[in-house]
Amino acid sequence: MSGIFLSLIDLQKLSAGARSEVLALIAEGVDEDVFEENGEGPTDLSSLQAEKLVRGLSSKSRSVLKAILENSDSSNGFWCEDLASELEVDVADLTGVWSGLTRRIRTVSGSSDAYLISWAWDDDRQDYYGKMHATTFKNCKKAVNI
Repeated sequence: MSGIFLSLIDLQKLSAGARSEVLALIAEGVDEDVFEENGEGPTDLSSLQAEKLVRGLSSKSRSVLKAILENSDSSNGFWCEDLASELEVDVADLTGVWSGLTRRIRTVSGSSDAYLISWAWDDDRQDYYGKMHATTFKNCKKAVNI
């Protein structure tokens, strides 16, 4: 067997366009539950950790997180294009926010493997579906007073 190994962390470092190309090559897209099935779901933050996360965010990252928390569906998930449209920005403008949120959750949780959002590509919509851990979602809503 031959191939190229790309860790989830390295995949997250790629631009949205590059990620979509890589994921499109991996067997017809990625199922929404793939991260949870392989044990790499988003990180579970306590109330205190969620408060620390929110307090340490830039105003741009805080506004994106607030939009996610206000507009996510009942499964704690959201479509990247819908979020960008809600914020009246291009999807590419959110790249720095995703890396900032990742750095912040790793600082707060003390884990270099932590991440706030798991991403899955949807071939039908040609968009990424992001999902937070249910407990983290609930605790972040409290932290931003939603």
